[in-house]
Amino acid sequence: MKLVAWKDATELRRDHRLIGAMIVVALLALAALGATYVRAVDYQRDRAAATAMERQSWVSQGPRDPNSAAHFAQWAFRALDAPALLDPGTLPYSGAAVWMEAHARNPAAFRPAKDRTGALQIGEFSVAWVLQTIVPLLLFVLAAGTIARERERGTLRLLFASGADGRALANAKARGLVRMAAMLVLPLLLAAAVAVMLAPDPAGLDQIGRTLLWCTAHAGFLLIALLIGMAVSARMRSTSAALVALIGLWIVAVPLAPKAATSLAEAMHPTPSGERFWASIQADIRNGFEGSGSSEEREASLEARLLERYGATDLDALPISYRGARLDYNERFGNRVFAHHHAELEAIAERQRGAMRSLGILTPIIAMQNVSTALAGTDNAHAQDFARQAGAERQRVVNALNRDLVVNSVGDPNYAANQRLWQQFGVFEPDSLPLEAALRSVWPDLLILAAWMMLGWWLLSRSGQNLQQEFAE
Repeated sequence: MKLVAWKDATELRRDHRLIGAMIVVALLALAALGATYVRAVDYQRDRAAATAMERQSWVSQGPRDPNSAAHFAQWAFRALDAPALLDPGTLPYSGAAVWMEAHARNPAAFRPAKDRTGALQIGEFSVAWVLQTIVPLLLFVLAAGTIARERERGTLRLLFASGADGRALANAKARGLVRMAAMLVLPLLLAAAVAVMLAPDPAGLDQIGRTLLWCTAHAGFLLIALLIGMAVSARMRSTSAALVALIGLWIVAVPLAPKAATSLAEAMHPTPSGERFWASIQADIRNGFEGSGSSEEREASLEARLLERYGATDLDALPISYRGARLDYNERFGNRVFAHHHAELEAIAERQRGAMRSLGILTPIIAMQNVSTALAGTDNAHAQDFARQAGAERQRVVNALNRDLVVNSVGDPNYAANQRLWQQFGVFEPDSLPLEAALRSVWPDLLILAAWMMLGWWLLSRSGQNLQQEFAE
């Protein structure tokens, strides 16, 4: 069996067409990695420059009413972790910056996908796209003839006539093919890991752990493709038949299934339009939320509570600024409404993800894409975490500005804060979502990949048993 594995690997190495295809795929992956690296360097440079410019604009705005400063606002820019070099995920669609202004929780802006003119998008050009889309196809081509070719030549019958064990034969051929595939895959994974280490921002332990797990997950995914390819090869009467079957399987499982799953998930759990979403928020703020009453009723209630609390006869007699108190109350009420509606939106996205994940029984690519983007820090969970942090920072700044207005503008309708107040707010730097949280969001996908791995080994073992029974007859 060791000689069989060695013979298969030697035959594959001598096939100059396959070697040429492997070189082309390797160059494609390296080009994707290089292009992504350049984009990441440009993004980090632009982000640093924009952050510095935004900071300078904020602290030098001059004397201003605090509420006016809250509307003057600031931009929050999303940071990219080093593993984002591996898989851009939702970055082109989720936005890179949030405008943090009073009375609004704005969605992230600057989405590169909006600037594209191509009508057909088969995937973001990246090393992840090459490993998840092109390399499985190449592995299918390599695997198509591993057993079917022996059947065509008649050597399969000779092997079993010599007392070969079916499962041992299948495992030996798998080892030979794994050696050949490792010549392609391992250098690509090593190059990807080195690129992460050389990223513009130094990679910490969390990023190193993400990278190692990302490489391991892709190695396992490609092993699944190899095992399935060999199982199909064992069932076919000829190499050409196995090749046709595997290419058809790749078309269905890799390009088509994820897009079909996305459309099905959207149909099952439709996302509300932007117009409808914001209209519902404004309606709740205007008409009331969770029994709070309309905006007029809430303001009347606020007046009554403040007069009673401070024992004042009218609003002018209050020891605080009623205008500031009203702005602060309305801001906090609006934050509750925003939180409620965004939680509903995130729940819809999670149901869509669950619907897509349920189709992982048909293809492992969906689970692999979820794991890949989670470990790279570019999935929806990371985008939502950045939006939540930006929202919390917005609330912190606006609430502090309102408090300054409440305390310092009493009896002074022309009150203006100065640079001393603006400098109290530092530069906002969002924290990265910890690796543990990222893994918790994709543990079902990891189980799906593990199940596919066991299924692949079982199919290969079963194919070996069937071969032995076939030639024993």
